Amino acid sequence: MKDYKICVYAICKNEEKFVDRFMDCLEEIKDHIYILDTGSTDNTVEKFKNRGAHVKQKKYPKFEFDKARNDSLKLVPKDYDICICLDIDDCIEPGFINKIKAKWKDDTTQLRYYYYYSLDDHDKPLIKFLCGKIHKRDAYHWKYPIHEVLESSVKEINEIDAPEIVVKHRPDFEKSREFYLGLLEEYVDNNPDDTRNTFLLAREYKNRGQWKKCIELSHTYLNKNHATYKPERVQVMSFMAMAYRSLEYYEESELWGLKALKEYKCRTPYVELMMTSYNQHKYQETIDYGLKALKIKKRDRYVTEDVKCWDGTIYDYVSLGYFYLKDYDNAIKYLDLNIKQNPNLEQLKENRKIFLEEKKKNIN
Repeated sequence: MKDYKICVYAICKNEEKFVDRFMDCLEEIKDHIYILDTGSTDNTVEKFKNRGAHVKQKKYPKFEFDKARNDSLKLVPKDYDICICLDIDDCIEPGFINKIKAKWKDDTTQLRYYYYYSLDDHDKPLIKFLCGKIHKRDAYHWKYPIHEVLESSVKEINEIDAPEIVVKHRPDFEKSREFYLGLLEEYVDNNPDDTRNTFLLAREYKNRGQWKKCIELSHTYLNKNHATYKPERVQVMSFMAMAYRSLEYYEESELWGLKALKEYKCRTPYVELMMTSYNQHKYQETIDYGLKALKIKKRDRYVTEDVKCWDGTIYDYVSLGYFYLKDYDNAIKYLDLNIKQNPNLEQLKENRKIFLEEKKKNIN
């Protein structure tokens, strides 16, 4: 195992509540942490300095994430081999240094690790995907003012998957991120041919329940000649299915769900069709789509699927579908699978009592 020189770099602003947690999880690399503060008014800077981090401050007349990330990377001395970019509300699992060294080769440019974006009450991932913010010091730079990504500055790229490395996202839900939307809207307005950020803005509208804007921008995305990446296209079509269902345009919702199914195989379209069928009281279709979703056992590595695709929602809809069709044995079967996955949800236990009572009535 070669002794590569490794560091962590990050940007921050008013993150004093997370400083100790961030530094604690980086104990095995504590002397190699570089922080760019972008204008804190609390004790963030002092706390980082007291914990031994290398800290500099820079204020921006107009903040853009790529500029700040690139400036933070400039803080890292040139003699480092590998850089890890983290957010202050991220926690990397212990043992990461040896895992990186074991995986990294002299020609490696980037490692992709598992990023747990959302966690349940048991610290298990609700949303996870491969993320590539471990990279060669001089091989990358950051691009885009919002939802920034690493872009290679060298021709020969060698990216390696390292799923044994895990970073967990533990955000401050009280912190306002409202300015993110404005940055993204401005960028898309000025760069209409950028399919990636058009996709991300459509997703943002979906997440905020701005259904009409979501539909309009999703159409814009799908009509672009170079919007050919199927894992994105299936998500955009699924946004449309969700948006139309939320507006109670069920025929359109079903249409886009079926289009999404033809585009790319993952759980998302099945779940959207399942929910649209349920809203129309089509219980056999609800069951059929739910069971087809359950046949897909692994999360897709390229599609960021909603929590509802993996959190027990499918079991819930399938069990209700069977219940309304008076198939109480199957209703209880899938309800029990949901309870097994979500043992603390009291409503599920109440539903079980109702199912058993209805079963008993029908037997008598």
